[in-house]
Amino acid sequence: MRWFVMVGTKAFGPIEGELIAEFLRDGKMGRGMFVRDESGGTWQPIELSPFAAMLRNERPPKTEMIKGVAVVVIVAAALVSVVTLLSHRTERSADDLIPPPATALVAPALSCRLTIPGSTLGPLVFPEREGLAAFDAAALAHMSGASLKSLVTSYGGFVVEPGTKCGDIDSDPFYAHVLIAEGPFIGATVWAPLRYTISR
Repeated sequence: MRWFVMVGTKAFGPIEGELIAEFLRDGKMGRGMFVRDESGGTWQPIELSPFAAMLRNERPPKTEMIKGVAVVVIVAAALVSVVTLLSHRTERSADDLIPPPATALVAPALSCRLTIPGSTLGPLVFPEREGLAAFDAAALAHMSGASLKSLVTSYGGFVVEPGTKCGDIDSDPFYAHVLIAEGPFIGATVWAPLRYTISR
């Protein structure tokens, strides 16, 4: 079963229950969180959820500590994004960068740009929604940089240039599904955090 997870005011998912269980066993997620099953159940404290038995005996996290760690995680994620982009650029052959024929694309109107507001870094995007949800869960679980890089690689995530033109395909409360309309990844459909998809 897949679950949505809420830490403070930030919610993400759905992600597989096995991944949540792994994070809880490793101490990367803990008390003070809320979960809701994908089918639309009600939010419940993780301590009262089916995952309660997997919680470690730790003190509830302090809000200030969570904010500080969140900043560190965001910076680490940005660094991982840059490293991933550079490694993808060196690992791909020229054939990998050739977009499909223009006649094969049915592009939506160019109505957005992919950017991280207030930053010069390009956003991290994934070909599948599950990759983005898994990355968000891992980042909130304070995974190490090496583990985050491995997760990004396994889900095929990559970084696009800030301000890359895109067309809206679909969205939900957390993520946007868009068509990249310029640059080396033109023609790719990807998932990005909704907050990084700026409408024109």
